[in-house]
Amino acid sequence: MRVVREINRALNQLDAGFEKTERFFINAAHELRTPLAIVQVRADTLPQSEEKLHIQKSIKRLTGLTAERNGTQTSYVASEHDLPK
Repeated sequence: MRVVREINRALNQLDAGFEKTERFFINAAHELRTPLAIVQVRADTLPQSEEKLHIQKSIKRLTGLTAERNGTQTSYVASEHDLPK
């Protein structure tokens, strides 16, 4: 019985560590939403260029990753339309 209790204790500690890590990433993703929105608005005002397309693609990817972590949308997948020509 002692071995079972020790295994259960170890599993509980792993579970608590996982939950703590998950909360950290959810909080970090939430905190990035406003700065990413500000950068998106500023990027939208740039003149059309390859650099602007690259910036917008990066913002879209980061926004998708943070939204995925917050559970608000599926993961971002780049398409050929996102790539600079």
